[in-house]
Amino acid sequence: MSRTPPPAPELPEHPKSDLIIEERTYRFLTPVFGGGVTPQHHDPITPIRVPAIRGQLRFWWRAVNPGGHTSVEALRKAEAKIFGDTEMRSRLVVQTVSQPSKPRCIPTFETYGWTDKAKPKIRHLVGEHMAYGAFPLRDEEGKSHGSLLDYGDSVFSLRFIFDSSARDHMEAALWGWETFGGLGARTRRGFGAIERTDAVGTKLSVPTSPEAGRERWTGAGDVPWPHLVRAELGSKSFREGREAQSALLGELRAMRQGPGVGRRPLKKVPGKKGKRPGRSYWPEPDALRRLFKSWANKHRQECTTADAFPRAALGLPIVFHFSTKGDPEDCHLVASVNRQKAERWASPLILRPYRDSNKAVRALAAELAPRPRRALVYSQGRPRAEHDVRVPLEPGEVSSMPKPERAPFLDPIDAFFQRLP
Repeated sequence: MSRTPPPAPELPEHPKSDLIIEERTYRFLTPVFGGGVTPQHHDPITPIRVPAIRGQLRFWWRAVNPGGHTSVEALRKAEAKIFGDTEMRSRLVVQTVSQPSKPRCIPTFETYGWTDKAKPKIRHLVGEHMAYGAFPLRDEEGKSHGSLLDYGDSVFSLRFIFDSSARDHMEAALWGWETFGGLGARTRRGFGAIERTDAVGTKLSVPTSPEAGRERWTGAGDVPWPHLVRAELGSKSFREGREAQSALLGELRAMRQGPGVGRRPLKKVPGKKGKRPGRSYWPEPDALRRLFKSWANKHRQECTTADAFPRAALGLPIVFHFSTKGDPEDCHLVASVNRQKAERWASPLILRPYRDSNKAVRALAAELAPRPRRALVYSQGRPRAEHDVRVPLEPGEVSSMPKPERAPFLDPIDAFFQRLP
């Protein structure tokens, strides 16, 4: 006996909407750090990878927060409607229209000998500021970890296809990525910075300056995920992006450990060749000496009595290496989240070159909140103490520091904005 099948369920009517198809062309302002599937290495077939671009757009959509969401749950639901999740298909399609031409590899470090302790002697082959930013390419065993990639004036094109109802969200994501982001690793230190090269103002109204975007999207104040809180352009003009990036890295390096700024000036040591770096002005070394109750004879007179770790505000982990006998053994500082060790807290400080509306290349700095609040001191693979990061310090805590310009020690991120070239 045949059975009559039940009627098919009625499907909900799909909302009628228009698709926006947008093509945009870019080039790199600075050398690219890796960018392939393997970290720190180049992908010769598809150097511009769609998953990497989607990841950047997701991140900057959250950081700009065009919907003004105040909870993680609300943010996650809105994000799924645009970018998709495990249960919902993405409403955004990203396609690579053209790839850039083959890049030139920039050798960054080389080994030129070995010490009496069987450690490689390593020197940089690029400017010292660029080498400072590219330090992960330096290997203490003398092996190569890749090189920087120079794409020159070569361009690449992308196609974005999305529902018109997501226009404002896509404009926010593209503004964040094009203004503050890039491709490859270490984009927060200016590597792989991009700029748009084709005509502005096609189908989208993406702001063309940091100020315009900040005025349009104000976010939702203090939220628990990384979000943009300020951005400033320096006053100086540079010839090219790499020059601006080098200036930014040089200022950061000087503030953190530069002679006469972050540490005492270089000095001649009897019986040694050249000059040696002076003692750090920052409070972390003395705080660790007190914690471990271990001082080299020449370091018993403290620079500061503040038990604080202000450089943690610039990102974690931080490795502390004491080279003088009697000082503590090597240790490192990591972020503490709910009393659990966090392997990494990306720097809240973003540095990169930016080409303004007058076609001048300028230095750009931006800050993402939140900053790390608690930190764990690790030694010999185990936690030894937990501290508040404590930024900013109290003025009275830095009054004993032998330094006339004490702003970096009060708040290092605020101080960097004051030093912006």
